[in-house]
Amino acid sequence: MVGEKRLVRGHDESEASQLLAKYPDFDVIPIPKSGDITSFLERGADAPKIVTTEDMVSDGTGVFDLVDVIAKRRHVFVLSRQSIAGYVHFSDLNNHLVKIPLFVLLESFESELATAIAPHLSENLLKEQLGESQFGRIKRIADRLRASRANLNWTTGLMFGNIIDLAMHLKLVRLTQADRDKVVSVRNNVDHATGALVESLNDVRDLSEAKRICLQVLQTRTKH
Repeated sequence: MVGEKRLVRGHDESEASQLLAKYPDFDVIPIPKSGDITSFLERGADAPKIVTTEDMVSDGTGVFDLVDVIAKRRHVFVLSRQSIAGYVHFSDLNNHLVKIPLFVLLESFESELATAIAPHLSENLLKEQLGESQFGRIKRIADRLRASRANLNWTTGLMFGNIIDLAMHLKLVRLTQADRDKVVSVRNNVDHATGALVESLNDVRDLSEAKRICLQVLQTRTKH
């Protein structure tokens, strides 16, 4: 979030338009009235827009809800104590703190599916579904752990995508291939410490959708 005091603002429509030209990376220039931000000029718009409830989120809004809002709005103002306290653009989701709740959700999703598939795994199934090369890698991990008496099961060597694929094959979870790929892609972005979580608004929409898929699967399986 960019705090209210740090926002570049225009005193009227003309100045706001000039500032948008001066700062090509900005999508919005707020326009205050009597000290409070009451309207804004958005890049590409013909005229300023009055700030409404649709353009704002509470300062208590959680990351999951914020992702859903920004997926539809691109940017929002943050309301605190009846006044605008700041501004959030979709690129602000690249703050590494945003990854923490997403990582926890994806970890829970992976753990739930790994637990579900574990009783069904066998050498034949893994060879059939993963191929000889991937099975060989998993078997080497399993053999090493057995030798050291770690006594972990086949899921230990499986990658995130493998776990989802096996759960889908065993009909323990219902996902389309597109849903599966979306969740795996988001997981990869969350796991890369130095990479951007989102590069475009479409990435935010994928993030929102992957979050919805994970929560839906966890809620469905909890009921069983």
